[in-house]
Amino acid sequence: MVTFAPPMDISEAKAKLSPLMTQAVHEHAPVRIARRGETDEVVLLSRRQLLEQVLSQEALAVTMTAEEGAFVATIPGLGLIGAGETVDSAMTELREAVDEHVYEFFSNLRFWEETTHMAYFRPLLRYFLMNTDERLRLLMGDEQDKELDPTGKP
Repeated sequence: MVTFAPPMDISEAKAKLSPLMTQAVHEHAPVRIARRGETDEVVLLSRRQLLEQVLSQEALAVTMTAEEGAFVATIPGLGLIGAGETVDSAMTELREAVDEHVYEFFSNLRFWEETTHMAYFRPLLRYFLMNTDERLRLLMGDEQDKELDPTGKP
């Protein structure tokens, strides 16, 4: 039977944060840290690439439509919308709306735990881990390769 080392106490982790980051990132060994030995208050230090690999299948479903000379990009399940004269401008506006939502989501996670938005935790976490350019590419998905004219025809 394998037993895991107990999580490191936060006081000890604060004193050793730089070496712990090296262990998690460069030695590919995630580190668990807990507050005063509590098992329900645990954080994990890990390589970003490992988390991205685990979350690689998570995505936000974006719908793109063209209406009266404008493009509208939406994430229906989250009620987020971006609009613009081009696909790129609509997607950029949508990315800004998602950025705001992700900030609010992770700033007030206790509130969101009580809503249907919690079903979006994994795709929002994947989005949160990415830089700005990667976020736009994630949202664009297949839309990157599509050309729509303002009448909505491919």
